[in-house]
Amino acid sequence: MRRLCVSILLGALLEVSASAQSPRRNLTIPTIELRQALVITQSVRVATRIYQLPAPSAHDSAVIRIRGDGITVDFAGADSNPDIAAGVAIRVEGGTSIRILNAHLRGYKFGILALGTRNLSLIDNDLSYNWKPRLYSVLEHESLIDWLSFHHNEKDEWLRYGAGAYLSDVEGGEIRGNTVTQGMNGLMLVRTNSLIIWNNNFSFNSGEGIGLYRSNGNRIMHNRVDYDVRGYSEGFYRRGQDAADLLVYEQ
Repeated sequence: MRRLCVSILLGALLEVSASAQSPRRNLTIPTIELRQALVITQSVRVATRIYQLPAPSAHDSAVIRIRGDGITVDFAGADSNPDIAAGVAIRVEGGTSIRILNAHLRGYKFGILALGTRNLSLIDNDLSYNWKPRLYSVLEHESLIDWLSFHHNEKDEWLRYGAGAYLSDVEGGEIRGNTVTQGMNGLMLVRTNSLIIWNNNFSFNSGEGIGLYRSNGNRIMHNRVDYDVRGYSEGFYRRGQDAADLLVYEQ
């Protein structure tokens, strides 16, 4: 009798467990292909291939827009490389709990531009080889044209310089495992607070590795931020021209 009761109880528990899990089995993340003017409003996985998707030059446009809450976009190593060094690849417009994973974006002025997002995660993305200006300094002497200026950003003047990832008015989140090299700026934070920024590589850029403007409570640790430099010629001049591995402004 005891064995019978135990068997009935186990059977009932297994049935309840199966019924509770069955809706999850029906929930699948759709796989999509990238296209011009794509708006993403739910979690998706991007079909892995090389895309050639040029972006409009204006900052308020983008190849891909992400809008909504609780969205994960897994690029699964998909590569977008229009090779025109202009425009925005991904624009995140507000929202909460947005995750962008495994994207390879090059050939733009901005790889990722996020505005007013809460709890933003950028993980394992490669945003290298985006826009950087021509340098006019030569081996023997520098050119004053190459000097940068980050002293003012009240009117978003920093946007003129582009970045691998540019975050404005973002609150909370994680920036981990990303690479930005051979571009203008790596990661730029404007009025952006309470991020964990770790285990990234923002090296060998022409301007700033990491730049912060009126940003607070961010934890920056275990990153490689090396040789973000201009205005240097061994044996001739060492000017810097306002390039830096880490730039912090509060004014």
